Amino acid sequence: MQDITAEIQSGSGEMTSGAELIQSEMDKLDKVAVIVRENADQMQDDVASITTTMGSVTDLSKENKKLGASLASKTSGFTM
Repeated sequence: MQDITAEIQSGSGEMTSGAELIQSEMDKLDKVAVIVRENADQMQDDVASITTTMGSVTDLSKENKKLGASLASKTSGFTM
């Protein structure tokens, strides 16, 4: 009977140790998941910012082209 009790206690201790190890690994996994989620959110924000900036660059390029054409037409009569 004492042998059985000792085996049960030993098995219980192993289960507790295993459960603690699993919990520790789950905590690490949760921390990594949070970091990945934060980085993905930051990447999404950065892509939105790049998209906005590219729109501005496109608008400025169009305006520059118009101004260049206007300047060319106004200076076409000048001679040197």
